[in-house]
Amino acid sequence: MLCCGDQPSGAVETAAAEDDRWPLRTGARSDETGPLTPAQVRQTTSIWTLAKFAFTWVLGIALTPLVLPFALVWFVLAPFFLTTNNASLVKEEEQMRARYPLTGGVSEAYWGSLVASITKPIIGLKLPQNAYSTWLQVCFLPLLFSVVVVPLAAAINSPDLFTYAARSAAAAQFSRGSLGSGTLPSWRQALLFPAMIAIYAGALVDAYSHMFNMFRTGSGLGDEVKYWFHINALWTGGHDEVDAILRSGQVRGPTRGGMLLIAPDMFAPRILIFLSNPANGRESEWAAIRAQAHKLLFVPSGARVKELERRVRADWASTGSTPPSVADLRNSAHTVRLTTKTVFFTLFGVWLDDADALVLKGWQTLGGVFTLPRATQRLAYNAVVRQVGALRINSLGIMRKHKLEGLFAQFNEGLGNWKRAQLAEMADEIMFLVGFAGIGGTSSATASVGRFLGVQQSIEGGKDGVDFGGKSAADMRALYTANPQAFIMETCRLSTPVGDITTLLREATSFPALGLVPKGTPVAAVLNMANRDPAVFPKPNVFDPSRAELSKALTWNGQAFGPNEASYPRICPGRNLAIELIKVTVGVALSSDKLAHAP
Repeated sequence: MLCCGDQPSGAVETAAAEDDRWPLRTGARSDETGPLTPAQVRQTTSIWTLAKFAFTWVLGIALTPLVLPFALVWFVLAPFFLTTNNASLVKEEEQMRARYPLTGGVSEAYWGSLVASITKPIIGLKLPQNAYSTWLQVCFLPLLFSVVVVPLAAAINSPDLFTYAARSAAAAQFSRGSLGSGTLPSWRQALLFPAMIAIYAGALVDAYSHMFNMFRTGSGLGDEVKYWFHINALWTGGHDEVDAILRSGQVRGPTRGGMLLIAPDMFAPRILIFLSNPANGRESEWAAIRAQAHKLLFVPSGARVKELERRVRADWASTGSTPPSVADLRNSAHTVRLTTKTVFFTLFGVWLDDADALVLKGWQTLGGVFTLPRATQRLAYNAVVRQVGALRINSLGIMRKHKLEGLFAQFNEGLGNWKRAQLAEMADEIMFLVGFAGIGGTSSATASVGRFLGVQQSIEGGKDGVDFGGKSAADMRALYTANPQAFIMETCRLSTPVGDITTLLREATSFPALGLVPKGTPVAAVLNMANRDPAVFPKPNVFDPSRAELSKALTWNGQAFGPNEASYPRICPGRNLAIELIKVTVGVALSSDKLAHAP
């Protein structure tokens, strides 16, 4: 959601002292005194499991000839695609500069080049533990594809194979350092998640729960296991564990979704979600950016919210369709377009036309591929990297088109020691916040409210879905009218727009089945699992905006709108604005529906 700052940065920076040492909550096991090694994984795995895994390797090798034609095509085409992407981005930036000259006294020298930033060496690539991500390593992956996929397929529904694969990936990573990607085990893990999503038809809760239960069963430790290992990270979905992470001072880096991300060619390396927040005090780059966002973006947004209803009605009418209705909210293209305009207007005072909104819509439509592993991006000829680069360039073009560079200069000058040398970098980082948190999160929440008003399931819920208790669409609308905010909060509990956050382990800590996990290892906290934890939410799948524990839902990086807000240093400071945007859009749809159904 809108998570960049509609209140002063320091207002919620007082996490409880007992939560400041979050990793120690897990408790160390006396028999796990060092990092897990590949040899230890083999020694603690049954002969039967090792034999089954070896068989999948043999089968994968036997199938390699079937992969060779595709590998050959990749080798032939790779030099062309991988050497022309940067040239095309350079041309796109040149065209953008010519189309939208700078104003407000900002020079091109100060603005700088976004492409120059994007094409810098990849962060971390020089480290030995990240050798997996070099081109030499990537070149071998097409040939080894079947060796990766066959064991993966076998492990999906086999707890012992699943746990062996996960522990092997962890050991490979730990032996190379906390940020080491491993080799084949890590790539196998990276491909496992999309496979799980496909099996469960996009139901994130089911996919995460399946992996957690497989690891817990395969380890033989049962309820003692609170975390599992996947891709590059520890993962947890228990409410108590996720809540403790959110209450702590967090060390961050270019990681998301439990993966080491491609920065700077895919992500700007210094965006707010990658910056650490101090356990105590405000002197940090993270706090400085939040303070500037509050002052220059969110304080002015209050007056603009008052104009939203009129603008939303006018924009809806301009589409030439029937009067606004709740059904329109379930149309993803419509909801994202409208949310893009409302977010941009409240933050910058400009109501975008459809062409500009279509460009910025890319922040939502490409959201699912931003976090694909680095090797996967390379195997896809950097096609998505090219798309994201073009999106970032064209987003800055929209900023220049509407003469907002002066605002960005003011933002940058107020950062003190953390001022960017080139204004384009600062503008790019702000657009990541607007695109990911504002457009992506708020449009997803609005669409979910629309689905629930129509008594329709959200895809995230999986096989158990949402229990509406036999309510009709009219009943749901009455619930919304009675308390819009509670309805929205309960919707976001069951259909969490931002499903997980990734932090870094602040100190080496022992975890059951994984041994001593090194400091700096990514840790992914799954909010949409935590929000269905039956230990906290009785009848967790029942839609009930009146539930007493509603404020315990972790939907805006903490227990939002409840008595414990101040305990969450990274609570989404844009939560109030996000709620208002949703209320306005849904209110327009409901008011038109009432008129349409009036006698």
